[in-house]
Amino acid sequence: LHEYRDACGRYGVTPNEAEYRAGRVEGLAAYCTPAAVFASARQGQTLAEGCPAKDQAALTEAQRRGSELARVESDLLDLQSAILRFEDRSLRQNLTEAERSHARSLLLRLYREQHRLELLAWRMETAFRAGRPAPPYFGQGLIY
Repeated sequence: LHEYRDACGRYGVTPNEAEYRAGRVEGLAAYCTPAAVFASARQGQTLAEGCPAKDQAALTEAQRRGSELARVESDLLDLQSAILRFEDRSLRQNLTEAERSHARSLLLRLYREQHRLELLAWRMETAFRAGRPAPPYFGQGLIY
């Protein structure tokens, strides 16, 4: 509150302490839920301070699971970009039949990995929403 009081004071405004505290309690009540923490972690944010100590274990777990899902989604985006680059490069080049066959084989592996990551992301989110353990993620399965 002191920071806000100082900032507002520069403009001749005095914050209403009771309204500030009521707004803070309302904001924390909206934020300090596992679903909200999971969603913010999925966007790359960290768990904010101020949530009740009694909720910390559940919120920390939601943070961990949201961060893990964010990692899967980031890996999926990287894979999709690699697929697009490879498809573009494969189409532009004059390839021999053997090279074309190898390219198709590699693309098939990349498409399978893409499907695996999409399914894993869906399962991770569904498990969180249902209160079940998430399937494990061990990182990228292919190097591309």
